Amino acid sequence: MLTRLTYAGIDTNNNWAVENVVAAFRNLLDTTGARNGGEIWKSIEFVVYMWSGTDEKTKQHNYNIAFQLQIVGGNKPETTENFMSVLERNNYWVNGFFEIAGDVYKGKKNHENSARFKTESAWRISPHFIQQPGYDKNIFDLHWDPANSACTKCSSFDRAKAGLMHENSEYSFHAVEKRRLMKEQGEIKIYNPPRR
Repeated sequence: MLTRLTYAGIDTNNNWAVENVVAAFRNLLDTTGARNGGEIWKSIEFVVYMWSGTDEKTKQHNYNIAFQLQIVGGNKPETTENFMSVLERNNYWVNGFFEIAGDVYKGKKNHENSARFKTESAWRISPHFIQQPGYDKNIFDLHWDPANSACTKCSSFDRAKAGLMHENSEYSFHAVEKRRLMKEQGEIKIYNPPRR
């Protein structure tokens, strides 16, 4: 599945960088249900690309790692529709009303399609699948938001504040920290193999 992987911004001679890349792949596996043959995992044909975010102040990589994925089904509208249905069945809020609010706030269409994992609180790490305008119908990005506007037990104020946090790299946690926080939150099953 990972045969066509390329990467950008990862210093492979830096142990901290490598540890975060490993954590990011483990986050990908757990988020998509790969370890138990999950429906989301089965929808992914391969990982196209991975990249590391950059801290706005230091201009250094912050290892807030994201992936670009190719979905099974080819470049056709049904592929997008089918994948959105898979995500919706797996506790994702697909193209929620807050996406439109974000578009209005920014004055442009931010995502062609968006699916955010539902959490009770806005203050949770949340996987976010997005299809950018201009992407092929079978291409999606996956990243993990530091706060979640797809919260189910939160105020409109919290939802809006969570949405604004996406724009601030100060809240972009590295992959190792995201993994720790997701395990602590308990809303996504995080697998930790026994130490040898």
